[in-house]
Amino acid sequence: MTAAQSPIASIRDQVTSSLSAISRQTFEPFDASVAALVITTLGDALRIGATVPHSLFDQLSRVSEDQLGAAINHAIEGLKSSPISVASIQEAVGERDLAESFQIGLVRTCLARGSISEMLPGFVAFKLIRTELDELLDQQVTQQRAEQLLGQRRWLLTGSDWTRRLRSDSTDDVAEIDSTTALPLDASSSFEPTVTVVDSYIRLGIARKWVEDFAANNDDFRDRLRELIAALHEAEEDVSLLAWKWWRGTAPVPVAKRVTKRLAAASGDIRRTRRMIRLGRLDPISAEANLTIDDSDIVLNVFEQPGTIKRIEFGGTSTTNIGTDSTWTVRVASSQAAMLLRVEDVRGQTFETILQLSE
Repeated sequence: MTAAQSPIASIRDQVTSSLSAISRQTFEPFDASVAALVITTLGDALRIGATVPHSLFDQLSRVSEDQLGAAINHAIEGLKSSPISVASIQEAVGERDLAESFQIGLVRTCLARGSISEMLPGFVAFKLIRTELDELLDQQVTQQRAEQLLGQRRWLLTGSDWTRRLRSDSTDDVAEIDSTTALPLDASSSFEPTVTVVDSYIRLGIARKWVEDFAANNDDFRDRLRELIAALHEAEEDVSLLAWKWWRGTAPVPVAKRVTKRLAAASGDIRRTRRMIRLGRLDPISAEANLTIDDSDIVLNVFEQPGTIKRIEFGGTSTTNIGTDSTWTVRVASSQAAMLLRVEDVRGQTFETILQLSE
C-alpha cells in the first residue's frame, strides 16, 4: 500500500479539506459552537499531520479568553450529553475522541496567543468531565473495542492515543475486530510525520509515538529531527521535555538561559524580567507542565488530568499537596544549576529528568 493509498493519507486529505474551508471562517459575530468546531478540526489536523494554514492561527490568536471560555463550555456540553449505555457506546467513544482533538487544538491555539490553556475559564472543568467520561467508558468498553468503534477516526490515535487509558482485553474484543479495520501496531512507524506533526511534537510533546517510532527506523529523519530541535532551542523557542529526552536521554536538559535583572535605559531603575517556558507533556503521566523563571525564582506548574498525580519532586523540594484547579506548583531558587524533576502518578508510573539553566 503506497502512502497515497494509505488510510492515514486518506483521512489527512479529508481534514486538510475541512481546514481549507474553515480557515475562511470569521469569528465575527462570535459563535461558540463554530469556534469549538474550528478548534476541534485544528486538533484533528495536529493529530494526523494535515497542513494548517497560517491564516487560521492568525484568526485564532485574535479570539479573546472569554470567547475561548465560551467554546470550552460548548465542548463541555457535548461531553455531558454523551450517553453511556450499550446502545450508545459508539456515540460516547466518538465524543471522547472529539474532546481529545479539542484539547490539542486549544493548547495549540494558546501557543499562538502566547497564553496557557489551563488559565482559561472552564478548562479545568472540561478536563474533569473528560476524566469522568474515561472512567465510565472503562467500565463499558475495552481499548481494542473503542478503537474499532471509532471507525476511520481511529487513525487519529497515531498522534494521540487516549484509548490506552482504557482497560485492555486480549480475548473477546480482539476476536471481533477484523484485521482490515484494526489499527496496526506499527502504524506510527510506517508514515513519515509531516512538518505540522513534528512541530507539535517538538513544542508540545504531541504525537510522540508517531515521531519517535519513525525516527527509530529512518536515519535521515532522525538527523533532521535532531537538527531542528537544536535550531529551535538556539532560537530560544519552546522545546518539549519529551523531545529533549528523546535526543539527550538521561543527560540534563538545558531548558533555557538564566534570567538576570536588567537596567531600564530611561529611568536607570533595575527591573525584574520574567520568562515562561512550556515543557509540554510528561508521558507516561497524564499531565503537562511549564516553568516561569525570573532572577530569583523558578516556578514549576504541572497541570494534571484530575486525580492523576501522587507526588512531585523539583529542585530538592517535594510535595504531595495539589493546589487549586488540578494544578501543582513548586517554587525553588533560580540560583540552582541543575534541578531534578520527578513526577509520580497514582499508578506508580514516573516521569523523570534533570533541568538545567544556562548562562
